[in-house]
Formats: sequence, C-alpha cells, structure tokens
Amino acid sequence: MSLTGVQLARVHQAILSGYDRATFQQVVKVGLEVNFDAIAPATGFDTQVSTFLSWAERTGHTAALLAASYNHNPNNADLQRLIVDAQKWAVGVAAGLTLFEGRAYVFATPAKERVYLDRLLQAYAKWVAVYTPLPGVTEVAGSLKPRIAVDATGTILITSTATSVFAWYAMKWRE
Repeated sequence: MSLTGVQLARVHQAILSGYDRATFQQVVKVGLEVNFDAIAPATGFDTQVSTFLSWAERTGHTAALLAASYNHNPNNADLQRLIVDAQKWAVGVAAGLTLFEGRAYVFATPAKERVYLDRLLQAYAKWVAVYTPLPGVTEVAGSLKPRIAVDATGTILITSTATSVFAWYAMKWRE
C-alpha cells in the first residue's frame, strides 16, 4: 500500500524534524533491522530519507518505519501528530498500526495471524495427545484432558472444562 503525496511529505518532514542522520540510522537498524546506508547511500540526509521512504513503500515497511520513528522519539510534536493520523491512513489500517500506552505497534495482518494461530493450535494438539494432568489437578476435577476436534471447515476446536480448575491450581501453587 502506498502513501499519498501529502502523507509522504508529512512522514518525510516528521523524520527530518525528529532526527539527524546518525540517530535515524540507529532507528532504522534497531526498529527495522536493516542497514540505512545500504538502502540510501550517503548523498545528504534529506535525499537519503526520500530514498529510504521509497524503499519502505516498495517493501511493505512503511508502517513499521512509522512505529519505529515514533517509538524512538515520542516527545517530538511532529512525530506525535503523524502517528495519530497514520493509524487512520490505509497503510496504517492494513498493517494494524496502533498507539497503545505511549508506544506504537504494528500487528500482524489477519492472514499472518491466522497462519500463526493454526500452527500454534497444531502444536497444542500434539502436546495434548501426550498430556498428563498434575496430581493436584486431577484430584480436584478428575480427567482434565482437553478434547480436540476438527470441524467440516478444517477449524481446530478445543473444548475443556478445566479453566477454573487450572485457575484454582495456580492459586494453590502461589500460596
């Protein structure tokens, strides 16, 4: 997803107002784990930022760049206004750009989240197949082994009545 010309100009200006070259180089290395100089060769900071923004758009790193820029300098007024507005932009919405308790986050897209959760549930299903409840838990509720089934759509369903018992066990463990 691309930024509009006005949005691109705002991002460019906010970065220039919030950073010098050396500091922004660190933001990019820590926040995006890429080499700023390899993407935007030394020509002048203004031009380097433009080059880097073009790269971020081409590679889908725009929202992560916005979040990293804000998180490394949250007291900059331009970056504060930018991150609030960017959450409403198409690129921000698509990437799940969110401001929470003073930090900006980029959440996984729904498709990536689904893949992750499916893998997690498959791993859980393997674990449950060999799960043996601890003695203290089995005494309270009998067999707590969760039941796993796959419905017609391929969704993994996990059912168990053990939630309150596990909470009880955790409480007893803390005492």
